[in-house]
Amino acid sequence: MVYDPTAALNSLLTRKQQIAVEIAGLVAGTVPALPNAQGAGSHDFVGYRKSLYDELAQIDQAIAVLQGPFEILQQGMT
Repeated sequence: MVYDPTAALNSLLTRKQQIAVEIAGLVAGTVPALPNAQGAGSHDFVGYRKSLYDELAQIDQAIAVLQGPFEILQQGMT
């Protein structure tokens, strides 16, 4: 398998858009099947929203690494 930085960047941008849509659609008490459900009918809404923002920050860091300035050093014998 060959690493494709363009595909990685596109995947990150897609996930970032999905998270943005999820955050935009959050309404307290109406989010189904939260991963951090606290029991029957009880959900940690604030914790779920925070986890989305945390993931968004991690994705932004990864995008910055892929897009950021970098140097390519090439060594060889002549």
